[in-house]
Amino acid sequence: MPAIWDGPHYLIWDARNLRTLVFEVSSSDEQELCAPTKPLEEVEASRLPPPKWLTAVLVLTNRCNLGCTYCYAEANRHSKANGAEGMTCQQVETILGGCLQRDIDRLYVSFLGGEPTLKPDCLKAAAQFLGEAGVPYSFHITTNGICPDFLQDWLIDSGFDFTVSSDGIPTDHDSQRPTVGGRSSSQRVERFIRRLADRGALFQVRATLTRQNVRNLPLAIEYWASLGVRFVHFELVDLFGRARFDKSPPDLQHYIDNFPDVLETAQNLGVYLVNSAFMKLLTPGTKFCTSTQGHRLHFNPDGSISSCYKVQRGFEGPADFVMGAVTCGRFIMDEPRRESLAERGADYFVECQLCFARSVCGGGCPLHHQLHAPTGHVDTKLCEVKRSLLRQAILQIHDCSIEGQASVLFGSTVYDALVEQKFQSQSKQRRSQL
Repeated sequence: MPAIWDGPHYLIWDARNLRTLVFEVSSSDEQELCAPTKPLEEVEASRLPPPKWLTAVLVLTNRCNLGCTYCYAEANRHSKANGAEGMTCQQVETILGGCLQRDIDRLYVSFLGGEPTLKPDCLKAAAQFLGEAGVPYSFHITTNGICPDFLQDWLIDSGFDFTVSSDGIPTDHDSQRPTVGGRSSSQRVERFIRRLADRGALFQVRATLTRQNVRNLPLAIEYWASLGVRFVHFELVDLFGRARFDKSPPDLQHYIDNFPDVLETAQNLGVYLVNSAFMKLLTPGTKFCTSTQGHRLHFNPDGSISSCYKVQRGFEGPADFVMGAVTCGRFIMDEPRRESLAERGADYFVECQLCFARSVCGGGCPLHHQLHAPTGHVDTKLCEVKRSLLRQAILQIHDCSIEGQASVLFGSTVYDALVEQKFQSQSKQRRSQL
């Protein structure tokens, strides 16, 4: 359990029992402060994963209608020969059919890009195929929100849940996420978010923090809350893809120092926060990524299968993260490579062995560490940021416990619980229609 020093005592986070423990060093007395559980009752069902499940991530296309300055996928750069035009409907059906051949009792399908709404035919083919398959399923899409109104309505009506990319207040968003032609995109994204909120869709906002927009994150929380946003996932820009040339990460100390204001704003407005530093507070473990646990496969337009959403082409990028290919309707997997990657958790990296955050961090992103640190080691600068944020998170949870409040830092688990609740409701409705 992670423990932090807070003046005369230690605070220990006990995820299993949803509580903080206060250990007084001088008296060796220990007292318990339990976090209020009523707002978190829906969390309990999500703490144990379903016994047989798979998440299939389909990168429908590498094309995009935005020109984001930091795009990890380097959208619109590659030729048709390398799969840039995206998947066909036949590819989608082949992949989904292959997934259903595995020993699973539910299938989560997530669509990525590029911009996946540029392939509406593939989205509809997937819905029709799984609607006739008889296996419980659910759909998720990560989108920039720039798509026609009729397609937005179809996605909502079809029961998708959404991750919407938005980088904060309009000036910051437009600077980092302009259209391909260099024009503003913020107004259209704002309308899309309002539509999702008004129609009761399940969604979260995903923000990438750079040197420009990190200082305005408290203002961004207020802005998103005014649009009806309840969940915000924010992460530092990773110098991968286009970001290697165009965007620098924020000053890390400024990011750390700014976090209390972000947290206070979110708590006051009831906006749940998600971040890799504390997203596993209620689901601790030694593995950060579900891909290393075998529960997630990423299918790319060129036919390759990768373990990470940032590795979207089999012919480039770190070879360690390309685990196989779809060939003649079959998944041909490189099992030794897959097993090797599965080891990359907190037990693998040298610096994780004695780190207080290891059970919450889970070792962090294996791809990031491979790109920014020697083999077997972590990016120590990023780890210091995560440790600082986790320390502030535990302090805030403790304070909320004293005040009888539920912390907004449980955003990841609460959101996952709502996804599960929606899945169960959709499955029941589909069974009744058979």
